[in-house]
Amino acid sequence: MQENGYYRAAVTMTESPRAADQLMDLRISIIPARKQQSGRSGSRAIRSTPRARLKILRRCMRATASRSIASAADCKRVRKKYEKQNRLLAQVAIAERIYHSENNTVDFTFRIVPGPTVEINVEGHKVRRGNIRKYVPVYEEGALDDDLLNEGRRNLLDYYADAGYFDASVGIRKHGETNGPEYQVTHFIDPGERYKLASVKINVTSPTGSPLFNEEDIRSRMQVQPAARILSHGKYSSLLLNADVRNLQELYRSNGFRDVKIETAVDTKYQGHPNLLAVSLKIDEGVQTKVGDLKIVGNSRIPTSNFEQYLATSAGQGYSELNLAQDRDTVLNLYYDRGFPNASFDITTDPVPSDAHSINVLYYDQGG
Repeated sequence: MQENGYYRAAVTMTESPRAADQLMDLRISIIPARKQQSGRSGSRAIRSTPRARLKILRRCMRATASRSIASAADCKRVRKKYEKQNRLLAQVAIAERIYHSENNTVDFTFRIVPGPTVEINVEGHKVRRGNIRKYVPVYEEGALDDDLLNEGRRNLLDYYADAGYFDASVGIRKHGETNGPEYQVTHFIDPGERYKLASVKINVTSPTGSPLFNEEDIRSRMQVQPAARILSHGKYSSLLLNADVRNLQELYRSNGFRDVKIETAVDTKYQGHPNLLAVSLKIDEGVQTKVGDLKIVGNSRIPTSNFEQYLATSAGQGYSELNLAQDRDTVLNLYYDRGFPNASFDITTDPVPSDAHSINVLYYDQGG
């Protein structure tokens, strides 16, 4: 309440227990009283500030003083003024608030660290300044740190990959000190050869002759895509292909295909053209492992019928450890919501001796 200008607010809380269902009702009462007004405002600059910028800061502070309370939005507005001067590391905060109860006003002081001027450059390959500002998020976020620079690096790699430079590399070099007058960040770009992904072939085989997922199902889950109207060069990289393989393996295993095998091949001279690529996937589903019997015991606090419909596991469906973990979370959350914080849930699995691809599952839950 004080951060929003209500220094005379009164907040009370009453508790009303409900013994029948072991719940507690909480009632919070707030009397805001009169909102205080801003008193004097000032700034405390850590480094000397040019006279022109001081005028800008004074205008911002006068606008703040004309309202009821200084807030984070005021700091953001002052910071934006610095960002327009490429001072992306500028720090602006309300350093001090002094409340005067006799007239219900607050004096506040800004703490300002202008920071260095920041310059973002690109070497090795020409990139339009507009694209630099678009893909390197330090401008959008108004900040500069390793996470944002690495995000910008990934964005530039995606930008070049969409243009057909699948083997592009982007390096980053920083020069200067964050507490100095200037700070430079240079992106070194090597685009490599330009390619076009002409074809993505998918072949799925199953011992039953009826694969669980057809070619279109698989293709819709892949990041690697052949050239089309929207992606004129396609979408491909070895990292994307490896990620697709991992995701597809997880998809099959979550549906009981524990022995799935996926092989990939990349033709770098498709149909004899040196800049045309083709990717092929061969998927062998293997035999599906299924849930044999599913038993639920120990549930004395909450009847099985209350949560059975929410379980992801059932007899006869594909066996999935992911579904078992999901069931555990579902049941425990139900117990926690009912007021049993010490509830436990154990899972026991037992392969069926007569069937190598069937597993019995036992759930044992205790309400505590």
